[in-house]
Amino acid sequence: MTTTNDHLRQFSQYNVSELTQLLDIIGTQAHSELIKTNHKILTVGGIALGADVAALAGNDGSSRYLLGSGFVNYKKQESIDNAEIFVKDGFNFAQRSNLEECSIIMGAHGYTSGTLAGKVLVFAGTKDQTFQELIDFKSAHVDATPLYRRSIQLNAALATIGITLKLIGVNLLEIDSTSNEINDSYVSPQLHKIQVENQGIWETIRYHLNQNSDDKKIILGESFTAGLLAQRITSYAGASKILEGSLIWYDSRLKQYVGVPKESLSDELIAKPSTIAHATTGLLAESEQSDLAIGTSGWANFWEQGEPDFFSIGCSQYLDKLYVETAKVIVTHTQHDPCSRDRRQITRYLGETTAWYLATRAFQRKYPQVQGFSQLAAGIEKLIKGYAILELNS
Repeated sequence: MTTTNDHLRQFSQYNVSELTQLLDIIGTQAHSELIKTNHKILTVGGIALGADVAALAGNDGSSRYLLGSGFVNYKKQESIDNAEIFVKDGFNFAQRSNLEECSIIMGAHGYTSGTLAGKVLVFAGTKDQTFQELIDFKSAHVDATPLYRRSIQLNAALATIGITLKLIGVNLLEIDSTSNEINDSYVSPQLHKIQVENQGIWETIRYHLNQNSDDKKIILGESFTAGLLAQRITSYAGASKILEGSLIWYDSRLKQYVGVPKESLSDELIAKPSTIAHATTGLLAESEQSDLAIGTSGWANFWEQGEPDFFSIGCSQYLDKLYVETAKVIVTHTQHDPCSRDRRQITRYLGETTAWYLATRAFQRKYPQVQGFSQLAAGIEKLIKGYAILELNS
């Protein structure tokens, strides 16, 4: 086991807005290095749930090295003493999921609240060696702010990518040539608008859930969104009261983990509403604490073949009986270069939007007395239809 000293703390000076953009930049640069290798990566960390995977998955071709994540129980607090245990557990999960080619386990565990807030163990390991670094991101001048939690998560995701690159012999500092050029123009206005809308949508959902929630939770399975839903929920305090856990099934074989038959995992069927309905129902059946499972599956690069991107979102809910609803979305409207990275990102963030749309409809069924869910659902539907064709099935 190796402890690194390669300045993984270097980004703690940045604010949350800058860290968010830095994670996109570093994710893209790391992608250009990882895609050259024969490695296959699975994540297992909980503190930056989804953030590290989402930063890599924003790049076309990331499926060549990125498998997804093992199931992370969000509330379970892991010890941060020995990364070798996490790496071993990751490889065991990969073996159970028939991901024999998995060669690297990466992740981060730590604390975003309490007296230990800011203490994070980041790690990356092969079957032969593990790199780890115990970092304290605590900063007195931001400790009392609502953004402190997110700052820790983003720093953890950046450090996780950095230590993974170190494991394969690439120094993060050598590829970070643009960190001094961070500015708001990195994200297109169209993509930024969807991101802001999604933040507002989740904040509204979260408000109503905090006013009306019971002891039941949400469980997630993500494909092309690759952690966007998980990181949205966990960016806010009290996430463990809402989220049971998350599985990123970026590799289609991880859908078999929840019972999707192999014959449904072909390129022609993987993003069909029937497949995602099967996946979310299987995910919900695996749950011990949730009455709502949300899953995503789709293609965010069909524009390269001259076809519109499309995806399916599934929502399985158990109340007095099982309710299953799906949405198929065909992305038809973008206003910038069709070969830009942002087009892929717009599809991914519209996937997040659509997931919150189905979740809101599910909460309408569960909490019919809350008028806010009905109003929110109508607004989200209008937003989606501004970019895409929306087809609902139940």
